[in-house]
Amino acid sequence: MSIEAKRIISGLLERDPQRRLGNKNSPLGLLNEEPFFMKPYTLNNIENRR
Repeated sequence: MSIEAKRIISGLLERDPQRRLGNKNSPLGLLNEEPFFMKPYTLNNIENRR
């Protein structure tokens, strides 16, 4: 599993909602800003199943 994927998983599993990945106030940032979601794995491509 890539480092980027592990970062997403651990960020989403963070117990503290204020520190959880995806919370706009989190030090981890927003989910769509993660390097994992750069081309070709953009959120739009994943949603459109390309």
